[in-house]
Amino acid sequence: MTTLRSVIAHLATMIRYAGIAYIVVQVAIWHSFYAESPWRAAAPALAVAWAATAALYLRRHPPSELLTWADTAAYLALALAAQGGVPPPVRDSAFSWLHSIDDPTLALPVTNPWQFFSDYEVKLSDDDAATLQLESPEQAEIFCVVRAADQLGDFTINLRGPIVIHGESRLGRQVINEVGGYGVREPLFARVPLSEVRPATPAAPVAATGV
Repeated sequence: MTTLRSVIAHLATMIRYAGIAYIVVQVAIWHSFYAESPWRAAAPALAVAWAATAALYLRRHPPSELLTWADTAAYLALALAAQGGVPPPVRDSAFSWLHSIDDPTLALPVTNPWQFFSDYEVKLSDDDAATLQLESPEQAEIFCVVRAADQLGDFTINLRGPIVIHGESRLGRQVINEVGGYGVREPLFARVPLSEVRPATPAAPVAATGV
């Protein structure tokens, strides 16, 4: 039993060290986000502090029920209260991944364009609408491909070629927007400040069969 507890304590300690390293790397990657408002760094700082405290405790003491409850409470509190300290592109529901069924290693980051461009318009050609078997606009789910960069201000979005998916049949394809004036690399945060981006839950998972 002592050996098992030692193994568990060692694994738990390594997981916390890995978590600390991950947080430090993410803060470095998104440094411009945290530089805009230093208080945003409070959440990752608290997460690192708690992980370090738990790791030091586990190096000196065996796992205990009290630590389990405290650990759960700490991370639950961070999850519920610290969303403002997480860059919007990292939040699960603000951006999604469109995966290839043929090659699961291929994926594109996509988002709902109306989160960033409230007056965005899309018009399909008759051929595209027929191929996707769309009979009304309500049947369409629309996403745009996002191009990530080292700086948040350099993120771009392809408004010229949206991805249209039939909400029921899940047929999907990238089309040329018939509404002119949109580019393939529009600045993502040109109209909506990063701090005002809100997550959006799509009606269905971003999964479709290409046509």
